[in-house]
Order: sequence, then C-alpha cells, then structure tokens
Amino acid sequence: MTRKCGLRAAVLGALVTGVTGAPSAQSSLILPKGVGVPNDLALVEGSGSFHLPSRNAPSRIVAIYRGADLGVPAAGMWIGAIAFRRDGRRATAFKAHRQRMTVHMSTDGVQLPSETGAESFAAAQGRDRARVVDRVVVEWPAEARPTNPPAPFKVRIKLSNPFLLLPRRNLCVDIAVETESGKPESHYWYVDSETFNRSGTVGSARSYGTGCPASFKARARIPSLDGESHMQTSATTQSPSGGTMALLIVADRKDRWAGGRLPFALPGATGCKLYVNPIARQVGRTMLNDPTGLVCFEGPTLPKNATWAGLHFYEQVAVFDASANALGLRTSNYIAAKLGQTAMPLPARLLYHSSSVTTDVPTAAVDAGIVLEITP
Repeated sequence: MTRKCGLRAAVLGALVTGVTGAPSAQSSLILPKGVGVPNDLALVEGSGSFHLPSRNAPSRIVAIYRGADLGVPAAGMWIGAIAFRRDGRRATAFKAHRQRMTVHMSTDGVQLPSETGAESFAAAQGRDRARVVDRVVVEWPAEARPTNPPAPFKVRIKLSNPFLLLPRRNLCVDIAVETESGKPESHYWYVDSETFNRSGTVGSARSYGTGCPASFKARARIPSLDGESHMQTSATTQSPSGGTMALLIVADRKDRWAGGRLPFALPGATGCKLYVNPIARQVGRTMLNDPTGLVCFEGPTLPKNATWAGLHFYEQVAVFDASANALGLRTSNYIAAKLGQTAMPLPARLLYHSSSVTTDVPTAAVDAGIVLEITP
C-alpha cells in the first residue's frame, strides 16, 4: 500500500526536462551539506552517529537530503557509487561482518526533509524510484578508530544502475539490509552522521475530540517557519471507496459558531460533531486503493517571518459519505495547532526500522543525515 501525503501535484515530466548538455563528471559530493550544516563534512567529523545500515540486519533506513543544498551543476550528475565511513568518536572496537544490501534512489516528487513524516516509507519515495543496488554483499571491516577524525570512506558500494541526480531535486536514498544466513544479527558498527536540532522551532498539533467512527483521525505536521516548507494535514476517513470528496476545515476558535456553542451535534449524523468555527476550507479527495480512506492536504508555504511565530488555529476534516447517515457527511476529531519559530531549512531527515521490516510504517524519524559520499 502506497501512501503519498504531500506529494506535489505538478508532474515534472521526463528526467531531462530543463537540463542542457551532458551530466557533469563532478568528482564527488559528501552529504548532507548546505546552509544548515555548520561544517564541511569532507574535513570534519559529523556531529552524530547512526547504527543503520551497518549494525542491525534485517533493517531499513531512508535518508532524505535537501536538493537546494547539494550544489549539483545545471547538467546534473550521475551517481555511480556510494560510500560510508565509520563514526570517528566511538572507542569500542568495531566488529567485522557481512550483509546483503539493496538500495533504491529517487528524486522526482521527493518532499523536503522538513515535510517528510514518520507515517510511511512509501510516502518518502519519488515517482522515479529505481533500484540501483540489488542484494550486493557489503563488507563492514574491523576498522580502528581514526587518530584524527573523520575516518576515510572505506565502505564503498558500486551502483549496478547509475542514477541521474538533477539540480535542486531532493534526494531519497532507501537502504535495506539483510543477513546472509537469513537470521537477525547485530554487530557493533556505527556510521558517521550529522544531526540537527529542530525541536524548539517546529510547531505543534494536538488532537482532541472523536471522529465518527473513532478511527476517522486527522493529524497535522507543522515544520519550522523556514520560508519553504508546507504544513501537512492528513486524515484516515475510513471512506469505503477512493476519490471521495473531503474538506479540511480551518478555524480560529472552538467555543462558538453561528451564535451557538461548540461542539455542535450534526443533525442526521449520529455521533458526528462539528468541533470548530469554520473560516476557511480546502477540498481534497481520498486516495485510491487505500483501505483507510486516506486524504491529504497541503497548506501554503510557511514564511520565514517571526510575526507568524506562535499563531494558534484549529482544523477538522469532513468527508462526504452518502451511505453513512441521512446527512451524508462524517467528521473527524479536531486539531489544536500552533505555528513554530523561524529556522534555517532542514538539510536531511532519516526514517528507519531497525528490525525485521513487515510494515510500511517506520519505527521513527529523526532530524539527521548519514554522512554519505556519492561519486560518478
């Protein structure tokens, strides 16, 4: 099941659209990079470390890198290999071991790191998702701690299918590892990473009330005020068919509406309530082939403007459902939302699952990026 909340509606077309000349033979890029990364990671150890993809197998990790940071030339760049380096700060001996690795890459329609949520691995992928490494055996060596970090990029994987990275496209690198034995294994080995603290700048979204049914749940993700990210709202409408019309209701209060008190029990729709005072709405449609009736709404760009910081508002989702009740309408819980603070754009984000992957839902998402070298 593929859930694609927040994917831009505009299709960018063929990969070569807007590209002139042959792709660049640029020697290498070390990710993450950009205005939000304080140091040149080619010369300096990353600020963190990560246990995937090197330690646990089976496992999966998806890394999203902000395209505007990468400095890819106008003609694009072919990626022919990727490389990892060991964390340079850990003194414990790293254990030599082998894994089988599969890698997919995509860029077309990949969301900004700040907009990539923890709900789904599939939602982080682009339309041009391609398998570039297929169950290749990777050797993680018993490498000594470097005397002067950072360590060199010694774990190098050649892509069986080179991937074209175009300028300003966000890059999704999806890595799955498994053991040769088929049994779960864990070996002490951490890759270098760069971490970013956005906890004090992102907005908040709290859920109140109950939908009809209770599994009709609305959620919102509110990035920092960085001048490029969008607020994302989604809801599992439990609509029986895809393409059903839904409404996102935006409100400035939750106590009164049209002279009466809220919440308001909707006539002809037992158990359904209007929780907020509507002042604006956005129309959407539920997704096809999604058993939860998922609907997604994307708000306007959040400005990098301190006067917006801390603004409060409310949201609720309604779906048209003629089979549900006499009114033909059902409603969700409601969200009390608050905008965050101004911040630099987020350079990278990681979604991961550090055990046997049997679901599309990650264990967690963190504001960090694996230090990754990409070369032609």
